[in-house]
Amino acid sequence: MIRAVFFDFYNTLARYEPAAEVIQTSVCREFGFETDINTMRKALAMADHYYYEENRRFSVARRSRAEQDEVFLKHQELAMRNAGLNPDRHTVATVMKRIHELARNISFTLFDDAILALEELRKHGLTLGLISNIPPEKLPVLTTLGIKPFLDIVVIPQEAGADKPDRAIFDLAVRHAGVKPVEALHVGDQYYIDAAGAMNAGLKALLLDRLDLFPQYTDCPRITSLREIAEHL
Repeated sequence: MIRAVFFDFYNTLARYEPAAEVIQTSVCREFGFETDINTMRKALAMADHYYYEENRRFSVARRSRAEQDEVFLKHQELAMRNAGLNPDRHTVATVMKRIHELARNISFTLFDDAILALEELRKHGLTLGLISNIPPEKLPVLTTLGIKPFLDIVVIPQEAGADKPDRAIFDLAVRHAGVKPVEALHVGDQYYIDAAGAMNAGLKALLLDRLDLFPQYTDCPRITSLREIAEHL
């Protein structure tokens, strides 16, 4: 029986505003590369998968600046190529620089299904929480977005002494919730960081695959909307 449901934050409950695919499409057009938002949305999701794999192999944040730049450059190149574009390396770097300039003024917005799902799960009498690698200075956004009142528990790396997918952060969330790991469910959009990390700590997991791009992951259920969580309690 599930008694607690935990959520990832970015790309699960919330996304950037303007959306990453909107900025990406606009900047590509600035440099003469024509694409559309739906194509870029899928292209970015596939490129993000590369980034998550790299981060799993060795934390990108702990790499040298040159190594980080190479990962970001490869991510940008994959996003453009996945969208059917064929930029050279110099153009990729120029596009990436322009996107980073625009991203300085970016904010967050909730997905349309976030509040609806939280309200529905609250009716089930569940303990709700956030397990996120979000930095502490970003935590006020939970209040700004209106989701803080739904969250009984918020666990971040600075408190746990480890970030996802280390089991320590999941263990701490379970202890705070006062439940056994098998009584907890974690929902997130990254397979290795969210789903595999949670399962390694003994929790149940749901992989949020909004665009239905990753059918290869079969060891945990996939959902395309947060509204589907209740079906897996």
